[in-house]
Amino acid sequence: GDTGSVSDADADADADADADADADADPDPGLLEFQIESDTAIAGESVGFTVAWVTDDESVPVDEFSLTSDVETPLSSSDDSVMPTMAGVHLLNVVATDVSGVEQTAGATLTVDAGALSVLAVGVSPVTVAAGTAATYEVVGEDLYGNAVDVSAAVVDVTEGASIGDGNAL
Repeated sequence: GDTGSVSDADADADADADADADADADPDPGLLEFQIESDTAIAGESVGFTVAWVTDDESVPVDEFSLTSDVETPLSSSDDSVMPTMAGVHLLNVVATDVSGVEQTAGATLTVDAGALSVLAVGVSPVTVAAGTAATYEVVGEDLYGNAVDVSAAVVDVTEGASIGDGNAL
């Protein structure tokens, strides 16, 4: 009779069954990875990025995800680039759901600087100044998106009778 010993054929069958069970197990969904091409940007210029599921064996692009900024809502983006318009340090977050149904988040920091000078304004106080009375002025600059642009090096030259009218024209 059978004494409980396992034949070589039985052992092989058990090993094959174990291998099949491992193959049927849920694949490793990987970790969500978010990489931006640069950690600095200029307001209004696109910065490329990638979003992928990363395992020990591979990196697979993510098909569906959401991308947000803690500074700018809504944030202009596509499947592979983002175009922030507000200057400042943005914490960008990507959220995606893996094949196991688990929501994962990944983040990156992007420092956005103001774009080129688009608007230059001079404010004078008081508006009307009598001869011999002092007036103060402030020069401010903004980019196309309303971000402050450094104009501290601006040279102001005021001649007698000068006025600043609509559109900052003299």
